[in-house]
Amino acid sequence: MGSCLKKQHDLSYLHGLLAPVCTEWSCQIEDLRFLTRAAVDFRYPGESADKEEAAEAFEICTRLREKLVALLEGTPSCRPQARIRMQLEPNLTMQYDSAGDILYIGKTPPYPEQESEELDHGIVARLNPKSGEIENLEVLFFSKRTASGEVLKLPIFAEFRLARRV
Repeated sequence: MGSCLKKQHDLSYLHGLLAPVCTEWSCQIEDLRFLTRAAVDFRYPGESADKEEAAEAFEICTRLREKLVALLEGTPSCRPQARIRMQLEPNLTMQYDSAGDILYIGKTPPYPEQESEELDHGIVARLNPKSGEIENLEVLFFSKRTASGEVLKLPIFAEFRLARRV
């Protein structure tokens, strides 16, 4: 997966994420689509579920919950301890290239599809081509920038959190 999961209401999408890492998981996609519609659409004015739809949603939820609990309790590849090792959030890495005088800061190894944008003179952001999120930074002339002892300020906002522990 390699990235932090964002809020998601589409259960068939979440099924697509779970199925490859927990091969024992299976369910009816139609049930997931029904529940997604019931959970999202019926929250807004003008849409409502009748008693039959509510009963069907409750029955599907009960079946899915029983399946998930059984998987989490009995299937090694689906236990929380096994999933933690997959590490959903990337670690921040730093590497200095003394020959090029470049500091590389990254959440993921660079890849050809990333887009590049110069944020400031000699500070290049490598962006995820789909989300536009900054995945890597390259600080050119790093030793020259820090030689005076002044604080190096990067033109980005950053949020730090502890990495998940294995």
